[in-house]
Amino acid sequence: MASVISTRCDRCEHTFERPANQAGSLQNCPACGLSTRIEGEHDPAWKLASYGARILLFLIVAGVFSTSGTAAGLATLIGGILFLLVIRLCL
Repeated sequence: MASVISTRCDRCEHTFERPANQAGSLQNCPACGLSTRIEGEHDPAWKLASYGARILLFLIVAGVFSTSGTAAGLATLIGGILFLLVIRLCL
């Protein structure tokens, strides 16, 4: 059986399912007809969050284990935190 994604309509709050390969696409709600984005890993917001989390993890690890001094490690850590805030504001 193919995996499915459960989505809730923003207008009428009807919950409906679509195949996982439709993630990120626009589909009409079967109850009210509103065009609704199907959430999932193919959705641009999910991609941005996924890449952002990987970069943030790298920056934090690089900051914690930095061998070039405390100031450089702290600057990298602060950069990672600022990056997380920017990503959060974009979503």
